[in-house]
Amino acid sequence: MNDSIIRNIVNNEHIMDQYTQMKRRHGKDMIILFRVGEYFETYFEDSRIVSGIFGLDRVLLEKHFYYVVYAARIPEKDLEYYRNKLYYRGYGTIISDRIRGYEVRKTHLK
Repeated sequence: MNDSIIRNIVNNEHIMDQYTQMKRRHGKDMIILFRVGEYFETYFEDSRIVSGIFGLDRVLLEKHFYYVVYAARIPEKDLEYYRNKLYYRGYGTIISDRIRGYEVRKTHLK
């Protein structure tokens, strides 16, 4: 999926801009978690990975003729549990919070 499509998919273009920039900067092995209310959401391939590992349902955000956008949601209270499990599965995490900026926790892959 190209960047221009990604930027126009979800109503909040700021989040999608951040998503594409962070994926380019940090790589595919980083799962990006966005704070949305009392949850952290993952999008696109990240949502597929997270839902597959944890058995979480994916929520349909947008459905169009050429693409579909899903999100996997993690409750804020369980964030560290999920981050630690992702770490041991070989994924780093990036937490994006509009108020606090973002935090990167990378894995050390061999």
